[in-house]
Amino acid sequence: ERDKDSLQLQVTVLEDQIEAQSRRIVQLEDELEHKENECASLEVSMQRERSLRSGADMRAGQLKTELAGVRLKCARLERDLTEYRNTTPKLPRPTNLSTSSGQI
Repeated sequence: ERDKDSLQLQVTVLEDQIEAQSRRIVQLEDELEHKENECASLEVSMQRERSLRSGADMRAGQLKTELAGVRLKCARLERDLTEYRNTTPKLPRPTNLSTSSGQI
C-alpha cells in the first residue's frame, strides 16, 4: 500500500512536470513563430533597402558619368579657346579713342 502511494505520488509529480514542460514548449513555439515573423519582416525591409541603395548607386554612377562628360567638354572648350587665342592675329589697340571728348 505504501509503495502504491509512493508510486502514485511519483506519477503525479511526473505528470505535473510533463504538463509544465508542455506549456513551456507551447510558449517557446509561440515565441519562435513571433521571431520568424520578425525575421521575415526584416528580410522584406532589407530587400527594400537594397533596392533603394542599388537605385541610388545606379543614379550616382549616372551622375558621375555625366560629370565626367561635362568636365571633358569644359576641357575641350578651354583647349579650343586657347587655340583660338593663339591663332587669332593680335590687333593693336587704338590709342586715339577718347572718352572725355563727348563725341560719339
